[in-house]
Amino acid sequence: MARLAQICRCCVADGVPRRSFVVALIVGTVLNLINQGDALLSGQHLNLVKLLLTYVVPYGVATYGAVSFRLTAMKADTFRPESSVTGSDNTSFHRQRNASQPGPDDSTGKYGP
Repeated sequence: MARLAQICRCCVADGVPRRSFVVALIVGTVLNLINQGDALLSGQHLNLVKLLLTYVVPYGVATYGAVSFRLTAMKADTFRPESSVTGSDNTSFHRQRNASQPGPDDSTGKYGP
């Protein structure tokens, strides 16, 4: 049950529904023009089930991708080997980050060579 609750939280978190809606609107419209464009242009009856599914499926796929990414990212943060990075003392993190950035030389206090 905890996993399902986590998935549901990811489905409605941080703009996922809005982005999925935009994707569904764009992709669904293009697919409807491809699949039912001839009926639309000639004024024939449109298949409403196809019309709805053509929007629902891209919404579901976009939501699935976003949730899958979020769950993977959450798992990676939880099981990070350097436990001091996420702890209250982030000195290990800062040392790793600052080692790759230019900073003052220890002996002179000046930047660069």
